[in-house]
Amino acid sequence: MTETFTLEYVQRLRREAATSRVKAKDGDRDRQVAVRLSAENIALRDRVTRAEAAARTAQQQVARRDQTINALRMQLNERNK
Repeated sequence: MTETFTLEYVQRLRREAATSRVKAKDGDRDRQVAVRLSAENIALRDRVTRAEAAARTAQQQVARRDQTINALRMQLNERNK
């Protein structure tokens, strides 16, 4: 399944990853929360990485499409001369 990511979505993921960092304090509960947030942070970073890769792939596909369209236009213009 291919995921589609918008720039706003990637920026939101980055903000969530940045704000989920918590320092562990004394006590088991605080450490558990810190460990859970750390795991969520790693997962968010992975999602950001995938989103950025998908965005780059989409940009490359658009560039190839644009090149093909331009080449076809040039051929059409040559035929119409």
